[in-house]
Amino acid sequence: MLPALDWARKNVYNKGREFLFKKTLENADRIVVVNDETADLYAQFTSQSKIETIPYGVVCDRFKRGTPKDSVDMLAMGSLYKRKGYDVLIEAWSQVVSEFPDSTLHILGNGPLGEYIEQRIAELNISDNVIMH
Repeated sequence: MLPALDWARKNVYNKGREFLFKKTLENADRIVVVNDETADLYAQFTSQSKIETIPYGVVCDRFKRGTPKDSVDMLAMGSLYKRKGYDVLIEAWSQVVSEFPDSTLHILGNGPLGEYIEQRIAELNISDNVIMH
C-alpha cells in the first residue's frame, strides 16, 4: 500500500466520513483514479466496474532524474490543509536538510495551515531551507 493511503486511513477517515464517502461513490456513474492502489481502496466502498484507472499525464521517461549534487530544490504545490500532509512534509524536510544542507523546499499555496507551517519551519530551524510563496 502507498504510504499516503496508509496515512489517509489513519488521519482523514472516520465513521461519518466513511459513510459519506461510500454514499458518494455509490451515487457516482464513473470514478477515475490515478493508480491501482486508489482503485483498490475505492473498490472497498463501491463496485469495481465503476472505477477506471488513468495514470498521471506525465511520461517520466521524458525527464532526466537529478541527483542531490545537481538538484537541490523541491516544489510542493497545493492548498495548505491538514489532509494534504504539509505538516508531515515539514517534519520530513528537516531530516532532508540535515543530510543535504543546501536543499530548498518551495511551498506554493495557501490555506488554513499557512501560519502553523511557517511557525513549525521556524521551530525546526529550517527557515533558510523552506520558501513559502
